[in-house]
Amino acid sequence: MLTRTRRATFVRHYVEMVVVMFAGMVVLSLPSEAALHAIGSGTSELRETAPATVFLGMAVTMTTAHFACWGVRGQ
Repeated sequence: MLTRTRRATFVRHYVEMVVVMFAGMVVLSLPSEAALHAIGSGTSELRETAPATVFLGMAVTMTTAHFACWGVRGQ
């Protein structure tokens, strides 16, 4: 019974983490894209010229959302 409880806790945490990270990518990518357009660039341009920058942006938005979730949950 203890193993099932641990497994259920892990699965719940993992699903929450994935949902929060995808939500962060959706919500935080909008202001990021607006900022890029303000300086005369965009994600589509960066994909061709500097793909690592796009991956860095994705990592930052996912991590920011995850840390915000940790703060709300008190972890």
